[in-house]
Amino acid sequence: MKHDAWLDDAKQTLWVRFVGYCSASNVNELCERCQSFIKGHVLHKAVIDLSEIESFPDEELRSQLLGQLRRAGVERVALICSRPETKMVGIILMEYLGRYADAQFFSQKHVALEWLEHSTGVGGGEMCGEVI
Repeated sequence: MKHDAWLDDAKQTLWVRFVGYCSASNVNELCERCQSFIKGHVLHKAVIDLSEIESFPDEELRSQLLGQLRRAGVERVALICSRPETKMVGIILMEYLGRYADAQFFSQKHVALEWLEHSTGVGGGEMCGEVI
């Protein structure tokens, strides 16, 4: 699968990276992988890298992926979207994320990671879009 999910054990951060088109089977597989990482961990941070995504599935599948993050106890989510064409996908995800987590857009990975490390505060400086 071209998409990927992994756990950064040192920082207790869940990473989800999308490449190209994301189908229903891709989301199901990613959710299974995320579930295996969640077992035995309380995760408060996640990074969703949309830099190489082309499109995203329907509302039900978006809800499924974001439900995994919520079950893991994720409270802060950095969305990385370095290309203008990924902004719309990011805006849609921000709508869902904003219901239960502190989430921000970032155009640069290192800025997103710095923001995640802070326990409070909002903003990331070089953002890809507005905070929703």
